[in-house]
Amino acid sequence: MLKKVLIGAFILSLTLGGEVFADSGAAALLKMSPGARATGMGGAFVAVGGDATVASWNPAGLADLSSKEVSFTYSSLKYDRTYNFINYVHPLGKDGTLGIGLINGGTDYPMYSKEGDPSGKGDYSLNTILLSYGRKLNDWVMLGGNVKYLSSSMDGNDKDGDAKGAGLDIAAYLKPSKDLSVGFVLADLGMEEDWKNTEYDVPLKLKLGLAYKPLKDGSLILATDFTRNMDENITHLNLGAEWQVLKNLAARVGTGLKQEDGENVGSLAVGIGYKFEVSQGVGLGIDYAYSDTNQDELDLDAHRVSLSVKF
Repeated sequence: MLKKVLIGAFILSLTLGGEVFADSGAAALLKMSPGARATGMGGAFVAVGGDATVASWNPAGLADLSSKEVSFTYSSLKYDRTYNFINYVHPLGKDGTLGIGLINGGTDYPMYSKEGDPSGKGDYSLNTILLSYGRKLNDWVMLGGNVKYLSSSMDGNDKDGDAKGAGLDIAAYLKPSKDLSVGFVLADLGMEEDWKNTEYDVPLKLKLGLAYKPLKDGSLILATDFTRNMDENITHLNLGAEWQVLKNLAARVGTGLKQEDGENVGSLAVGIGYKFEVSQGVGLGIDYAYSDTNQDELDLDAHRVSLSVKF
């Protein structure tokens, strides 16, 4: 009965969500999808859990991890952009799980003189530190959060120079049964990018996620995420699936939905993951994903590779 109520509430939230389209705003690189596994599932990952990258998706899910883990993600993007993510999680038993991570990215941009003539290139870079924590309240309720600190710089632009900002994520992760999980995140609370002459607010977001395993052996995960931009009346919808083809091999597919110029536009993502035991108690995971486009229009033709070590 509880499962039916949760699924029904989630579907209702989608119908009340409003328009689905791309958003924009400060610290655009923060909108990209950390982790090749999540990217391969179309960004539907708020309720999935199971690896260190959940720190950035839903930090409450850290409480469900039982191993130490280091994870690194490298992204190959168009337009001379870079995006990388590295994090470490450390379970503390009954005292919860701690995590620390770093998002690093940037891009080159053309510069012009007052007359409109090309005058070289500038460089934009972003570094965001995440301090994460998740803890179990009981067998199926977990709470957590992130403290974020970002620093940005624009070389070649004397008007702006460097920027900084800070914010919070508040999260919950529910597992009412072994085959159903639900995630709630209030992301980028109080987050802003403070430049010398301008202040940009990073939009506050409400994220709801649902993940379900329809097969008895748990080899298939179906997931959906709903993200509501609370400041700009913007909504995203992501759908994804992961199938454990073999014991160590997983295949993934996903999509992001948006509305653009009055038309509904969908995107496609695919991925694959392989994990194996290097030695007793030490496991290595390799994940790859390709996304043709993302609803925030920043992941055009993105290739993403993640490496993780559990110990």
